[in-house]
Formats: sequence, C-alpha cells, structure tokens
Amino acid sequence: MDLSKLGAQSVPLISITAQTKTVKGTKITVANVPGVKPLLLPYDPLSLDSVYSSCIKQQVSVGGKEEKSTFRASPASELSITFLLDDTVYPNLVAFFMPKMGDTVDSLIKSMIKLWHTPNKKAKPEQPNFVLLKPFDMPLLNSPAGGFFGQLSKMTIKNEIISSAGKRLKARVECVFVESQKK
Repeated sequence: MDLSKLGAQSVPLISITAQTKTVKGTKITVANVPGVKPLLLPYDPLSLDSVYSSCIKQQVSVGGKEEKSTFRASPASELSITFLLDDTVYPNLVAFFMPKMGDTVDSLIKSMIKLWHTPNKKAKPEQPNFVLLKPFDMPLLNSPAGGFFGQLSKMTIKNEIISSAGKRLKARVECVFVESQKK
C-alpha cells in the first residue's frame, strides 16, 4: 500500500514488528523475526483502546457488617485497534491510470495473517509471533520502547469495497492484542 497517497496529516500510522520470545529456564529472550520488515499501517485513532483491569475480591463478614477488598491479580492488558486499508485513493489522475505499485489490501491482509496469526514453525514452542506495536508520536506504555508487546487474540476483517474481479479494494481490520511480559 502506497502510504504517500494518504497524506501525512490525514491518517496516523503505526509500526508493527514481528518478534519471537524464547524462554530458557528463567531467561527470556525477545528478538525480531529474521528477514521480516516491520509493517507500517494506517489506523483509526478513535479505535485505539487499551484495557487494564484488576481482580478484586470482595469479602463480607457473616453478619454483613464488615467488608474487605483484597487484590487477587492483574490479568494481561489488551489493546484494540482498527487498521484502515484502502486502494481506492489516488493522489492525482495520472496515478489512477498507472499500474498498482506497492502492497495491495489483499497482500497486506495476507502478511498480517502470516505474521500475527499463523504459528511460526521456527519458534520454540511453535506459536504465532509476538508483535511490538508502536504508534508514531504516542507512547503506549511507560516503557523505554514506548510500545505494546503482545500476541494477536482476535482479528476481524471487514470488507468495504470489493472489485468485480473479487479483489479487496478497501477493508477495515479490527484486531485485539493481549500483552505479554518481555521480562
């Protein structure tokens, strides 16, 4: 997908890097997947939601007079985001008549499925890759990298425009990622 046609101010971009996580005893190693470049995708800024929750257990005495709250645990955080993929926008009339250059909506969706959903056969244990999501100019977590590290939990592809040849021209890809610890 040619991101130059979107315009710098029109749609924010996010960088997504596929990574592997290896655990050997108490040592955890995180590394980029060899030979895989980060994806740079436009997203809907109103869809970027982070969910943080805690499990609090309410205890009431037998007589119902005393209440006590006890912290039990914090489940993994979740990040929801909607990617906007669009091959229907052209910067000018000349570009409309030129052959398609760069990634298409279909090829981007195939890359997303391969990188985030399909188990990586080289990973031990065999599982889908982890991802590091880093929106430009906005840290997601209070970390040196300013990114969200986790795995895909759910992906929904909503086709908006399909050509007469059956190719996706415009789609929204709604994803939920679950946080994983790098430590």
